[in-house]
Amino acid sequence: MTSFPAIIADNEFFPAKEGQGLPKHDQLFQKALDQLTDKQRLLTLARSEREDVHVVDDVIRTNAAYSRFTKKDLAMSAVATRDIEPGEEITISYISLGMPTAQRARTITNWGFNCTCELCSAPPEAREASDERRERLVEVYYAMQDESTSYNALIELTREFIKLAQVERLVAKVGEYYQAFMRIYYGVGDAETARKYGQAALQFAEIFSDPEGGFCAGIRRDLKQLDRELSGKTS
Repeated sequence: MTSFPAIIADNEFFPAKEGQGLPKHDQLFQKALDQLTDKQRLLTLARSEREDVHVVDDVIRTNAAYSRFTKKDLAMSAVATRDIEPGEEITISYISLGMPTAQRARTITNWGFNCTCELCSAPPEAREASDERRERLVEVYYAMQDESTSYNALIELTREFIKLAQVERLVAKVGEYYQAFMRIYYGVGDAETARKYGQAALQFAEIFSDPEGGFCAGIRRDLKQLDRELSGKTS
């Protein structure tokens, strides 16, 4: 599912203070709105107040899709993570994934509703268990980068990290995780494993981020460097 922008306007077009911005900016913007084929829908959305925001279920934990913006065509897409049934309502989270309970609660206050998704409405013990797993993810991540961590310990930490991420359903962040793994294993001299995670990182990144954006481009550059190094060792 993909949508394209109806209007593109530079932030400087809208003045922060009276007397700033382009002359007659409000008239120009109104003229642009009037030329839209579906202007009424956009105007109604623009007039929405924070208190009128519909309470959306399943925003945090049970996302069926994630948003992806591509600069080339300025398109916003919804990327499905599982099969979506006909007529099923899907929701998309606009906050960062992997936040613990308290941080999520603070962040979503800006959206004007209380989340009642599977995770946020779970019993206290379930939320605490999730928070502990997410805190452990951070601990494992830093332990993997510690110079004192042995190679065998690194392998076990990698397995633990992947398992925790799977339990917490952080599939959209796997590309970021694997990119980190690529650099960590390269740092300890295991270029072959680094390339394996780099290739996996690119596969996920091309799904959940802009395939032509900076994140994917960086992974491709790293993979080319790894390919050159590995081909030099085998020749």
